[in-house]
Amino acid sequence: MKKLLILLLSFVISMADAKTIFVSLPFPAGGATDRVWRTLLPMLNAELKNYNFVTDYRLGGGGVVAAEHVIAQSDTHLLFTSASIAISAANSSAVTYRADDFRLLGYFGTLPMMFVVSPELPNTMSEFAKFCQSRNLNMGSAGVGSTVHLIGDTVMKHLNCASTNISYKGSTTALPDLVSGRVDFMVDYSASATGNMAQEGKIKNIMTIGSHRLSQFSNVPTSRELGINLDAMKNWQVLLVNSRANQIDVESLQQAMQRIFSNPNNLIQFRSMGLEGVGDTPSPTFLRDNFDFYKRLSNR
Repeated sequence: MKKLLILLLSFVISMADAKTIFVSLPFPAGGATDRVWRTLLPMLNAELKNYNFVTDYRLGGGGVVAAEHVIAQSDTHLLFTSASIAISAANSSAVTYRADDFRLLGYFGTLPMMFVVSPELPNTMSEFAKFCQSRNLNMGSAGVGSTVHLIGDTVMKHLNCASTNISYKGSTTALPDLVSGRVDFMVDYSASATGNMAQEGKIKNIMTIGSHRLSQFSNVPTSRELGINLDAMKNWQVLLVNSRANQIDVESLQQAMQRIFSNPNNLIQFRSMGLEGVGDTPSPTFLRDNFDFYKRLSNR
């Protein structure tokens, strides 16, 4: 009992001495971005015992709410997010942040995505293309300006079909409506709950986004196979720090991320989630290039 009390006291003292860093996530618990962050969190805790990382969900706007909160802070704040941060900034003149408001700490690669439909809709993309010609369909998304919204909208334009976007605070929160048929289709990650539900047959995956088929959906064709050019619309996952961050914190975080990515066991964990390119070193202008890319795309 005495040893337990000593251990408990030591833990309380260490936590009191630890610096708290809030990490904002733009999408809800259970989604793909949250799953990648939850995999990283214990690794960061093991590497940086003098920091206490607090997960802070800031939902809405396809990533805008979380991003603007982070850059408004005067001290070190982190943002774990996806490509939606660049898309949202490019698609709205009201967004206040830009690429230079953040510094990249970790690049976790890209997650495969799928075009999924409700259970009562057609089983193939060719059948879906005919089905959507004569009606306006409801598309579920993680908000206007999110990657999944942009891809879904691009697919429908390619098919010359009409759709109405219904925004949710995350793709996973749209799933009950997709299953029930109140939402007709959506784009989401294969690594999320959506992928699990497609495997279980509760919804249908009729197209994999990108250039190669997924092992768990080997019979589902890719967008490239179907002649829909979506290769450039990758939903990368990144860990960012706000530009006002304390330099000591930044250096500690950068060194910790280098150690995490140099550990093969950590890479195996990330890759098992379907992440492609995890641990790669992007160019120094990665964020700015992506912000510029989506700005050009939105101005077409």
